[in-house]
Amino acid sequence: MLITIFAYMKNRFPRHSARTVGSSTRSLSPYAYCANDPVCNVDLDGRKAIRIIDEGNKTVTIKADYYVVTSDIGSLYSETKIVPGYSLSEIEELNNSISKHLNNLGLVVTNGEYSGYSVVDLTFIGADQVKAEAMATADNFEGFNIGNTFRRGDKTNHRLRREEHPDGSYTAVGGITHLKTAILMNIDFDTQMNRLHEIFHTFGFDDEQNAKGIMSYPPQNPNEKDVEILMTTPYMPTLKKPIQ
Repeated sequence: MLITIFAYMKNRFPRHSARTVGSSTRSLSPYAYCANDPVCNVDLDGRKAIRIIDEGNKTVTIKADYYVVTSDIGSLYSETKIVPGYSLSEIEELNNSISKHLNNLGLVVTNGEYSGYSVVDLTFIGADQVKAEAMATADNFEGFNIGNTFRRGDKTNHRLRREEHPDGSYTAVGGITHLKTAILMNIDFDTQMNRLHEIFHTFGFDDEQNAKGIMSYPPQNPNEKDVEILMTTPYMPTLKKPIQ
């Protein structure tokens, strides 16, 4: 499948926490995702990915685009006073490693009408903050908006601050996906599995779904249950490519 992704993850130290934060967690202005122009840039249904079924090649493509922010943002905590944006080499690594990782899992639909169909493939595009939001808003495929944003932050953002506990451990937010489209990764926990977790939020996944798969804490590789959710979730519209 062709996918554009971001994930939400909480880690607790020295052990992992099972606590979750609902997908409605807000770390951005409600207008930021539409490039600060909510009048002209209207998202009619909130959906940012589509499911393409190719009956001839027996594949399912989850198609979405991720506009990765390359510009730096200010920080109150880092020594340099900035959180660096993603470099071109990091964006190339996103395109290569995440797609390769998902493809190597050999995910296949195991039941239903499309049993035996294979599922996977991804795309990330670099842009500065303003352009990323505008490009994501304007990104349409077959009449559906499939644009998402992907950026970094640190605990300067109150949604990414860690919560201290009486026993000396703490809970840290590794990432947030705002409105299932705007991914904000915590630079301290910006790992591949956390990214995948957030990306699956852009496919409509909620933290309560399949606690043993990609939505678990810490996240595990997508499994058969996750594939079933991908195939049946009403969040994504479906396009069918007929047999040629």
